[in-house]
Order: sequence, then structure tokens, then C-alpha cells
Amino acid sequence: EMINKAPVTVKANNKNKTYGTGDPEFDATVTGTLNGDTVSYGFSREEGTDAGEYTITPSGAAEQGNYAVTYETGTLTIEKATVIVKADDKSKVYGADEPEYTDTVTGLVGDDTVQYTFNREDGENVGTYKITPAGDAEQGNYDVVYQIGTLTITKAELIVKADNKIS
Repeated sequence: EMINKAPVTVKANNKNKTYGTGDPEFDATVTGTLNGDTVSYGFSREEGTDAGEYTITPSGAAEQGNYAVTYETGTLTIEKATVIVKADDKSKVYGADEPEYTDTVTGLVGDDTVQYTFNREDGENVGTYKITPAGDAEQGNYDVVYQIGTLTITKAELIVKADNKIS
């Protein structure tokens, strides 16, 4: 009399990671084995490094000992990385030319770049003015956060010189 092999399912667990980081360790949920038995399997995943969803595929022999094994895929979700664009604080003397605006950018991977411009709060009098970097909040593999800097306009030094008078 023929005994049918017991059905076992190996379902790849869904995983997440952030763009630019290594893949997490893949694992699976195995159902149907008895008495502490195990089945053997490995994983592959759909190629790609950009933010998005990729299929995780478990695989192995269809028949292992007393078991008929089926495999179900899971999903690797690559989340966008966060980039911070911080306008550097600047200063100038009243009446002087505008300084060149610079920034500190953190969170980019490799040679990646994000696009943005600077806007400065209007005003030329002594005081402080906001320097605001601006651009799209989502750019490719990134969520971009913009942080304001400050332009400080300081008083100009006024030199008063008395003329020499001869009486």
C-alpha cells in the first residue's frame, strides 16, 4: 500500500530594508513537518537595489524524505532613505555683497545627489533672516528633509575722522 508524502509549505517571510543598506537575512515559515523534522531550502531574490518591492523566492527539492514540499514567495520592500539638506548659517556686514550659500547634506549613498535651491527671507537691515533650502520632498530613492539656516546681517563699522582745522 502506497503512503502519500505529507504536504509541507515553505513560505518566505516578508522583509524590509532601507535603500543603500545590505539585505536582511531571509527566513521562512515552515508548516506541515512532524516530530521536529526539518526540510532544506535556500533563497534568491529578484535583482534590484532601488526603492521598491522585490520577490523573495525560497527553493529546494520538491520531495524530501516523507514530505512533498511546496514553496511560496515573500516580498522584500526597499524603503527610501532619508536625506537631510541643512542650509549652513552665514553672516555678512550691512551693505556687503550676499555670501555664497552652502549646505551640509547627510544620508546620500555613494555618488547620489538630490536637487534643491536656496531662498532667503527678504531684508537688508541689520538682523537675522531665514535661508531656506527647497526642492522636491521625494527624489528617486530618497525622502528629502530640508532644514533652515540663518543669515545674520551685522552693523557696518562707521569711522568718523575729524578734519584738522588750523585757526
